[in-house]
Amino acid sequence: MIDEIRIRKVSGLWVVRSEDAILAESRDVLELDEPGRDAVVLFPPTDIAMELLDRTGDSFTLVTASGTIPDVAHAVSDRLAFDPTKVTIERL
Repeated sequence: MIDEIRIRKVSGLWVVRSEDAILAESRDVLELDEPGRDAVVLFPPTDIAMELLDRTGDSFTLVTASGTIPDVAHAVSDRLAFDPTKVTIERL
């Protein structure tokens, strides 16, 4: 059996929240599924509040009035994957 990386479109409205803000809201979400890892939800930059994020290479830091959260998201191709241990990601 060959393990494969799969990317698929997922339905519904997806939201990414921090304690201070809504960072993303999208119906154009993809799911990256790699063998041996948890699935990752990928958001297009057009549906993300990019003004709240500082970029360093492929990593993004969230900057809010309460402080900063480093490595809150990472670039994956032309989309962003948020770290579910640092923000809330949910399908509404």
